[in-house]
Amino acid sequence: MADVVGIICEYNPFHEGHAYQLKEAVARTGAGAAVCVMSGDFVQRGEPAIMSKWIRAKAAVAGGADLVIELPFLFACNNAEWFARGAVRILDGLAVVGALSFGSETGRGEEIYAAAAHMVSNPAFEAAVRAHMQQGVSYPRARAAALREVGGPKAARAVRGPNDSLAAEYCRQLIQSKSRMEICAVQRLAGVPTASEIRGRMQEAGEGTVYPEQILPLLAYRLAEAARRGAPLSGILSATEGLENRLAAAVRKAGSYEEAVRLTKSKRYTRTRVCRLMIHTLLGITKADAAAADGALYARVLAFSEKGAALLKRIRKAGGQMPVFTNASKVQGLTENQRRLLAIDALAADLYRVLSKGALGGFDDTKRNPNSA
Repeated sequence: MADVVGIICEYNPFHEGHAYQLKEAVARTGAGAAVCVMSGDFVQRGEPAIMSKWIRAKAAVAGGADLVIELPFLFACNNAEWFARGAVRILDGLAVVGALSFGSETGRGEEIYAAAAHMVSNPAFEAAVRAHMQQGVSYPRARAAALREVGGPKAARAVRGPNDSLAAEYCRQLIQSKSRMEICAVQRLAGVPTASEIRGRMQEAGEGTVYPEQILPLLAYRLAEAARRGAPLSGILSATEGLENRLAAAVRKAGSYEEAVRLTKSKRYTRTRVCRLMIHTLLGITKADAAAADGALYARVLAFSEKGAALLKRIRKAGGQMPVFTNASKVQGLTENQRRLLAIDALAADLYRVLSKGALGGFDDTKRNPNSA
């Protein structure tokens, strides 16, 4: 039994299936409160969230969450390993979370955890991943093939679905960090529209705030300006093996965002990898930024319930190593790398504001307080 259960999420947007998982996570773990670590204005797949982090955080609290913490941009808009690492470390750093719950296609948490154990304990796993990638396949496919080789068909089947695959990364991080958090897999509710389907309907109805297509004009200018200056893009996060040059050529040729993605992606580089490179390029996020961010986490609160307010006090009394704050403009005692990470969050929020409103108009994300929208 866990007193507090943690959930790693994006809620893009929050829907009935998410509310079901929250309810089940609390019930199955016996938790008195639920803490969510949620992506900010840009999500793991490399696209802007359809609604701002503030709106999505409030929706989460209305749907059963007690405390919503932002996953910093450099972890949220990154590959599954980084996404999982940042979120698990934040939950562990709060020093009160006893269980991690995640959505799952199968609901077989023990099998997912066992598959993750193969990734951590078998030295042949990483070598197998590299060998498959050298054959020109994407990392997700290489990982699946490597897991089949070191763990057998059962391990490969355990992480076949997208939610189970991401859950395996959560478990991998739990094992590597020697976390005491237990796991609670909640099988996805059948018959509920997916977040992707809901986003499509919202876009058709003009109900969303920001759509990926809005990125292309700014990105085209950013790449053109870099080319004029002769500035290399190889240092940009997600750029590798000339993918950045392939993107630049595609953006110059394409007439739409989707065409630019299609012209850039390949058998080796997935759509999500290309989309993340687009955002990283637009914001100027570098590999050096990522290196500095690793280990420089904090917990910025976006929203909380009445129960969450009491939980915040308890977290602060617990004396964990994770800085926890509600106002980013007043926080003190952060390291240089934490301040660097926070500045990137603010830059990402500025970009989202420009995409959604067309101008900043005095906007300052660092001064916003929880439960605002």
